[in-house]
Amino acid sequence: ERNYLQWLAAETPTAWWHDSGDPAELGEALANGAVGVTTNPVLSAAALKANRERWRGEIRAAVDGATTPGAKAEALTRIVVTDAAKRLEHVYRATGGAQGYVCAQVNPSLAGDRAAMEDMARRFDAWAPNIAVKLPATSAGLDVMERCVADGITTTITVSFTVPQVLAAGKRFQA
Repeated sequence: ERNYLQWLAAETPTAWWHDSGDPAELGEALANGAVGVTTNPVLSAAALKANRERWRGEIRAAVDGATTPGAKAEALTRIVVTDAAKRLEHVYRATGGAQGYVCAQVNPSLAGDRAAMEDMARRFDAWAPNIAVKLPATSAGLDVMERCVADGITTTITVSFTVPQVLAAGKRFQA
């Protein structure tokens, strides 16, 4: 007998995404029809905290190899995001890239820094073919989205935006 999420995924046009990079949660979500996952700094930190033993070596390497707090945060985020990307790669391949993405959010403190966000977006894009770079719905974020989309980098705009911001993002994407 199928549960609601399995029914939703199999019998409706709905495609649902999981909101956590925790491997156990993601495994359950995939078994129930999830076709993508979103992360952010808070969700990545929670996944790392819950899985310290699992990722002990990767966490140590990230902390030891980072020269700044921002570099440390990015290296730690990479652990969670690339693990999720591997788990979703089969969905990405099976759907020809229509689904199977992992959203990786740029550092929120960079919301007004176009160059830094673009550099980060390009690094995230190189982590795996199924990364969707999550950018803020700021003027700078929309500028970066436009450049990334023009270069074939999958992007998304993060939540908490207004109707005018959604319309601006759509216009920029079309441009």
